[in-house]
Amino acid sequence: MFNALTNNFLLGTSLAHWLVIISSGLSLTGAFAYIRDMFKGKSKPNLVTWGLWAFAPLVATGAALSADADSWATLRIFMSGFSPLLVTIFALFISQSH
Repeated sequence: MFNALTNNFLLGTSLAHWLVIISSGLSLTGAFAYIRDMFKGKSKPNLVTWGLWAFAPLVATGAALSADADSWATLRIFMSGFSPLLVTIFALFISQSH
């Protein structure tokens, strides 16, 4: 059972790597849905909050890269900061943001 996490699962990629890919895709999907709602006027983001949510994981990404951490784990950390960064950037252009 646990061999599926480390062995070639599908297309030469292990299950653990597929989980990182899927979670990154879900994170981007959520960010794009929120950005869409910002343009429709359904949500009003707080720039400070979203900026802080982006800042901490991006700093952690830099630390992981400098420590030669696993690239797949680093990708997931990066994506957890990149999605809020996208929201922050788009919120700068919308007058309804706080």
